[in-house]
Amino acid sequence: FGAATRDSASKLLLSLDTEGLLTSPVDRRRIAAALRAAGPSRLTTDGVRLIIRMGNDDDRDSVAGLLTSGQRDMQAAAAAELARRPEFFDRVVAAAERDPALFQAAVTAAINHRRTPEGYALIRRIAPNEASRRSGALSMARSLDPKSVLEVARVHETDPELRIAVLSTIARAASMPDETRDIDQAMILLAETNLELSRPENALTALSSVSPAPSADDASRAVELRTVALLWLNRVDEALDAGAGVDVWLTALDRIGAEPHAEIVAQTALNRFGNVLSTRERARLESIVTVTESNETSPAPTEGG
Repeated sequence: FGAATRDSASKLLLSLDTEGLLTSPVDRRRIAAALRAAGPSRLTTDGVRLIIRMGNDDDRDSVAGLLTSGQRDMQAAAAAELARRPEFFDRVVAAAERDPALFQAAVTAAINHRRTPEGYALIRRIAPNEASRRSGALSMARSLDPKSVLEVARVHETDPELRIAVLSTIARAASMPDETRDIDQAMILLAETNLELSRPENALTALSSVSPAPSADDASRAVELRTVALLWLNRVDEALDAGAGVDVWLTALDRIGAEPHAEIVAQTALNRFGNVLSTRERARLESIVTVTESNETSPAPTEGG
């Protein structure tokens, strides 16, 4: 090949290979030999990708040196192609830590070879900025099974906004019977996080995706969260029907104490649970009712004091 012929041929051959049309071992060896003769420094980005695909281990190791070359186009081409090969995972990630422009290649490598909660944590850690962290985290989450997404959300994701986005990548219907419990617990965690962010409507939406027959523990937790969300939204009759105990109503009042309908919730709890309330619980509920009534009946100041 002359240089111009080699460069144009590289583009065409890469396209053919991407389409699955270069399958002959003889042809692939001939192409690799021609690219090898030119050497990594004289290849185009298409040539770099081709020799990684068609060359031998020595060729790939030689081209991997481009990851630290400082030549942006060549680095990107090498990283994108080497990301497909597990033996270069660590080198691609290390290159991405040095150069933020290679972050997407590291995400691809992790999806290909570290499709685990630990892979998620790695991508989250090396992201160069918040936008990259979010896009990388969500790309990883979409590649994980429900059990792994649940672990990611519980263990690795400290940002509640991003935790919600990660949990929302889970398909709401289990594709396998053994995924049902993981999805139920993920939806419960999604509801909890939405309540943490004062989004009771979204919490109810998440709880609506819990399976019809969850485990006893999950069912109990779902009732608790549903009750809190309903009381937050002043849907008191529905909260009564949910059947939660007074401790859940008190938890709800911790969250909605500043809401105008807190007195209604407290009075309803007194009426519903009056015969089982402890002295402390009764006093707390009565204090909410008394404070609210006091605020409502306080005379307006007269003009001039």
